[in-house]
Amino acid sequence: MSKGIGSFGRRRAVVLVTAMVIASAAASCTGAASTPPSSGPVASLRAPSDTSAAASVASLPATPAASPSEAPTVRATAFPAPAAANWTTIHWTKVAGRAAVWADPPDSDSYPDGVDDESGWHVLGWSGGYVAFNQLNMDDGDVVTQTSNSSDGIHWTPGKGFKWTGSSDDSPFTENGVDAMLEGPAGLLAVDISHADCGSAVYEWPVAVSADGISWHTVTTELDSGLVGSGPAGYIMAGSGGVLTSTDGISWKPVDLKAAAFKGLVEVTSGTAFAGGFVISGLANTPDTSCAGGAIYQGPALWWSPDGSTWTRDTVPGISAGSMMVCRFGATLVAGETTSKASLQWRSTDGQTWKPVSVGKVVICPHDDSEVGDYTFMSYGPNSLAVSKESDAIYAIHTDLAVVELAQTGDLPDPDTFDGVVAVGPAGLIGVDDDGNTYLGVLSGK
Repeated sequence: MSKGIGSFGRRRAVVLVTAMVIASAAASCTGAASTPPSSGPVASLRAPSDTSAAASVASLPATPAASPSEAPTVRATAFPAPAAANWTTIHWTKVAGRAAVWADPPDSDSYPDGVDDESGWHVLGWSGGYVAFNQLNMDDGDVVTQTSNSSDGIHWTPGKGFKWTGSSDDSPFTENGVDAMLEGPAGLLAVDISHADCGSAVYEWPVAVSADGISWHTVTTELDSGLVGSGPAGYIMAGSGGVLTSTDGISWKPVDLKAAAFKGLVEVTSGTAFAGGFVISGLANTPDTSCAGGAIYQGPALWWSPDGSTWTRDTVPGISAGSMMVCRFGATLVAGETTSKASLQWRSTDGQTWKPVSVGKVVICPHDDSEVGDYTFMSYGPNSLAVSKESDAIYAIHTDLAVVELAQTGDLPDPDTFDGVVAVGPAGLIGVDDDGNTYLGVLSGK
């Protein structure tokens, strides 16, 4: 391969880490699930010629928004501790046959009656398999999202859709449809991602929650901008519009940014959740004790909370004056700061004590350019991947934050026709080429 196989993916590199997939013991999300392979080729998997997640854009029924009495409850099982694999190798297998979830959106003159626009299918992975989303913007202003499910990334079954009713001009999720999927204590949270018309700002909205990846219930929040994250403690939406936290993905509680802990706060940049609570990154006015008279400067800052209600400001050694983001890789939190001259990173397991760590050729948080180029980030359990958009390299980010290039074997996708590594889940990485072949990359490691 001579070109970046991740360059065709539709995920953004800046904040994709907020869509981390947390491994769980959840059951398969399809009724006729096949056992995902653990290693080696899967040549026996062949998609039947009539396999189709959606023969037409209107083939899946849409369900209205759930009433409060229909809202799903938090999972009864505890959030499991995912196993670490520390991937070192990926083995590719080409599987003939391509389900409709890989199809490009139809031309506008092919839309069914009542459909004004369509996002096209977007495939995402989770601990129970894979889910594909297709958003239909209707002429009457409704936004209908269709879903499809797979346990192995090859065979797909239509799932249940969901609908947002109202003016499409006011809908927060009208640009690309569901573009990320987070896993937390209540299950999956589907997230829309939109980009600002000017500049590089990214906005995210939680739009629906599901306990199994099949049945979905719509979510409404009052925050107009932010980045969405998840972890064992719950879900968090943090950005210039404020901060909200949730334990069930449905009811969201605002964080009081006027509390004493946030004295000097200038701007919130990101947030994440982990087993010990929540962490927010931002910019704050900070006294400069090294300067006579105690001058004030604006610098990056972190705050931690065990429950989303009580917050304390962290002390971060060696902090300077750049822009900071906070990310999570499995049980490890990473705070990254990028200045005009360098990138700095710190790690923590409790959200309160931070230790500097060296920055390798792949800057993992924030996801900035590095000497190798831009990356598409994706994760399954505590194991994360950085797929280069500049070359054929795929890097694994191990639990100790070491960045290791994966050895690739098998039927390697042709980089000139491959549509991109679009999802990682229990079966491995999945993608498709222009000739109608699906590629499954099985990951293995120590």
